[in-house]
Amino acid sequence: MSTVVGREKGPFPRVRRRGGRGGRGGHATGRRACLSYPFRTMWVGRRRCGREGEQTMDKRQSSEPVPAVGAELATIMESLAAGEGAAIHWLIEAHRADLARTVRAIASARKRSLNAELVDELVLEAALAVREVAGAWRPDGAPPWVWARGRIQAAVDRCLGLFGDELDPERMETEVAPAPPAHEEETSVYLKRLAASVPEVHLLCEGLSRVASPRDQALFVEVGIQSVMGDPSPAVTVGAIYGMNPASVRQQSRRTRLRLRQLADTEPRFRALAEMALVS
Repeated sequence: MSTVVGREKGPFPRVRRRGGRGGRGGHATGRRACLSYPFRTMWVGRRRCGREGEQTMDKRQSSEPVPAVGAELATIMESLAAGEGAAIHWLIEAHRADLARTVRAIASARKRSLNAELVDELVLEAALAVREVAGAWRPDGAPPWVWARGRIQAAVDRCLGLFGDELDPERMETEVAPAPPAHEEETSVYLKRLAASVPEVHLLCEGLSRVASPRDQALFVEVGIQSVMGDPSPAVTVGAIYGMNPASVRQQSRRTRLRLRQLADTEPRFRALAEMALVS
């Protein structure tokens, strides 16, 4: 992007900016994550749960005190906020070293080296970025080039364009075999392996074996997994997997849940099932 500074009618120059482009990217997520999270969430039930140990917010502060902002800088920022065109040149003249240090650090993080001409251009871009938010700056805070670093960084990125590591020609010429397709094991297989180490899951599996067929067990667990993961229509998702009508999936899942509740009420050994979110 190029920036043009020109003098028009009036006592102050006016800065005009033109050009610039940006891009955006995205990412894709899978149908569901590792099954351990849904399973562990389902049997927690009404009991309060959380990570072991207390998590505290990181309140690290720099050991070095923040330097006091001078009266000159405060006056410059006040003039920028008031829209005085000459103030931006005043800012560059008085604090060119600070602005240049900031843009060099940003460019270095992107593995880009800057010549003197490009540094001058980026210093102006940094000053323009500071001017855009000058009205929100406070003299008792950090210096503008620190406080507005995010905007300065965006301005540097617009000027430098996209960046990345260079391709290795030798690596590109080598044919790499495609990765094999991902395989997700059956839920029942994973559930049995998890039951060997988690007593709650073992009790759930034993209770299901007492009240439901293998197919109904799978339907009940799959509906529970989809519900825990936030699926707004778990019966529709599970019905598509097993080729069933969503209404039939909901009805069969409800029957299995009621049978588990009855088992928990009649047999003391299965009383803990009533506390599980999947059954309650």
